[in-house]
Parts: sequence; structure tokens; C-alpha cells
Amino acid sequence: LSVSDASSELEANIAALSRHRGKYDELFASWAGKQWLVELQAIDTRISTMLPISTAEQPNPWSGDAIKATSKRYLTRVMRVFSDPTRGPNAMVLLACNRIVAEMGGAGILSFAFGKAKKQNRIFEKLLALDGRFDRIRDYARAAFEIQDAESLPQLIGLLAKAPEFEVIRTKNRFGLHWDARDSAGYRDYQMLVKVPGSGWIVEIQIIPAAIYALKRTLGHKEYTKFRFIIEAGIRAREKIKAELRNVAAGNSTG
Repeated sequence: LSVSDASSELEANIAALSRHRGKYDELFASWAGKQWLVELQAIDTRISTMLPISTAEQPNPWSGDAIKATSKRYLTRVMRVFSDPTRGPNAMVLLACNRIVAEMGGAGILSFAFGKAKKQNRIFEKLLALDGRFDRIRDYARAAFEIQDAESLPQLIGLLAKAPEFEVIRTKNRFGLHWDARDSAGYRDYQMLVKVPGSGWIVEIQIIPAAIYALKRTLGHKEYTKFRFIIEAGIRAREKIKAELRNVAAGNSTG
């Protein structure tokens, strides 16, 4: 690309980013003051107090074969583990989530499914912020609930938190007032990282209201991938600034 073409493409991507965020922000604003948002914040806070302190990393059952978490051999094996949603760690998550769907009233109320496996080019993009560690990628397996009534989100999240089939180890409440919408172009959902007992594999579960799912389909994922690098560059820049400020603060406190 020429400088002119690159500049035009960047401008187009920024315009698309603004368009996406505007639509999501408009939808989120329509929920302002809703009781379910208050309940969701309360249950997320309660869950957060019970989460383990340990880092959320995928296991390395092949370390005895001198396979490091930074090697492509590790990546190949991990992708094989998560390739089939009906086997391995995915099967336990699928069993639990299908049970919860039935408990909440079935397909007319909510649905659950695993998404497509993450592509290798996207995996390598994520490594930029992960020190080249494939075990720090927690969403090789991604699954999602689509829930028709957003008011049922707190109930669903409460049931997931109590599920005996896995352990919740991280949550991300993108509906919270403190969520920085710049980090997701306005898109909002609730995310959980769950660890399967025994093997220790981690699966990401997203909980998405049907209204946001519909808007996501309308706006299109392909357009989002074009400006995703802008969002992630902004996140990395802010994290770098925060780290530098912490270093300065630590230096001042010790000096």
C-alpha cells in the first residue's frame, strides 16, 4: 500500500469503529437504570471475592517432553485438544451449559453453542501482548449463551458460578459502569473463564443478550476485524503508560 492508500484505509477503519461504538452505546443507553444491571453488578462483585488469586494459564501436560509453552509444538497440541466441542474439556462445559439451558426454560429463553476454533493468525496477533506464551491465551475454546431477556442475565450467571462441572476463575463484566467501552468498540457482554477439574484446561464463556447479538450480526464481524488492531494498540499503549506510572510511583516511594 502507498502512504496515501494506507492513510485512507486507516481513516475508513476509524470511521467504522466510531459507527460500531455509536450503535452499541445507543443500545446500552436504553438500559440505563434497569434493575438487572444493578443485580448483575452485585452478583459479579460477589463472585469476584471468591475467585482464585492464581494466574489464569492453560496447563502444559507436555512439559515432560521438553515442549515449552512458547513453542509451536505446544500450540499444535493445544489446538488439537480444543478442536472438537463434544470431547475433552469442551464436553464437560457443554454438558453443564446444556443442563443450565434446560433449567432456565429451554431454547425459547436462551441457547448455548461453541464458536469456531480460533485461527492461527489471530493467535499470533494476541501473542504480541502475552510475551509469546501460548499458554496465556485463554480462549482457544469459546462458547456463548444468547439470552432473549437481558433481565435474566443475573440468574444465568449465578447458575454458572455454582456449576459443579467447572470452576470459575475470572469474570469480565462489560455491562459495569467502570468498563471502558473504548476497549471493545462499545460492544458489551459478560465473560467467564472456567477451568475444567482434573485437566486444568480453560474455556471462555460469553453471555450475550439477544439484542446485542442481533446488532453484532447486523454490523458484521468482518468490519470489526479491520479496526480491531486500533483498539488493541490503544489498550497496549494505555497498559504501558500504567506500568511506567507504577514504576515511577515505586521509585518515589523507595527514594
